[in-house]
This record gives sequence, structure tokens and C-alpha cells, in this order.
Amino acid sequence: MSAAQSGESRRGTRGGSGRANEEISTRSSCGKVERNAHHPEGVRNRLVFMFIRSGEETPTILYDNHHPKGHHRRIGKHEEPCKFLTARRLVPDLLAQARALAGDVK
Repeated sequence: MSAAQSGESRRGTRGGSGRANEEISTRSSCGKVERNAHHPEGVRNRLVFMFIRSGEETPTILYDNHHPKGHHRRIGKHEEPCKFLTARRLVPDLLAQARALAGDVK
């Protein structure tokens, strides 16, 4: 992959105010690759967001575009195709989904 960009990988905990302890972890990579049947846009991406609350299942969000699935996202155990607009759009889409899972969006 040329001109690859790796995003932050951070872990943190949050608590207090009667909220359960929470752990957040993110990983991302996105870069240009040669256009081919597996990557027609010339982009290879993988974005992962994990949000863990004590005593609950782990809601994980994954945006990926590996062959043969093409562009898809997984939210928990549910997987579905997703439309690829631009590499710059992937992170805001993933963060919006993460906020919704975290209960920050009402």
C-alpha cells in the first residue's frame, strides 16, 4: 500500500456519574493501492472501533473492503454491504455509528 495512513490506536476507560466503566479502542488504515478487480477505487481500507461496557456484549464496528466482499461494514454480529463515497468520508461515518452505539446520540 502506498501513501498509507494509520489512525490512532488508543484505549481508555471512562466512568463516574453512575455510568458503567467503558473501554474504547480504535484502529484504522487506509491507503492507495493499484486499481484492480479487487480494489476498483484504488483504495484499501480497514477501520475498527470497539466500545466495551462492563457486563455487556462488545459492540464493534468494522468498515472494510477486502475481496470478495468489497465494501462492507459489520456492526456487532450484523454485516452488510455499504456504499463507498470517499476515504475521507469513512471516518465520520464510523464515528457517527460509534456515537449511536455508545448512547451519546439520542
